[in-house]
Amino acid sequence: MPTRALTWAIFVAGAGIVAAVCVAILRPFANVIAWSAVLAILCYPRAIFGRSYAAEPEVLVKELGADEAIAAADTLLVTVPNTLGVEYNAHVIESILKYVAPELG
Repeated sequence: MPTRALTWAIFVAGAGIVAAVCVAILRPFANVIAWSAVLAILCYPRAIFGRSYAAEPEVLVKELGADEAIAAADTLLVTVPNTLGVEYNAHVIESILKYVAPELG
């Protein structure tokens, strides 16, 4: 019957072998795993970068014009939902470029 020390040695050796096999399997995906961790840190929670605006163009111009951070910014990130189709997205982007952007300067 094995002693307690021998049992632990077998367990630790087995755990080491399992860890080495896991590392060998995941090595080709190391860059993907690293970048997914970076994206998870940057993108969670979703509204970390600021407030969201959704309204008719006239209302958007008033709300965006009153926001001091947007007035000071040189770049504005616009997110369009991708689940509503290409035609709708094109309409939204066209409306922003045609009605909102010129009013904001």
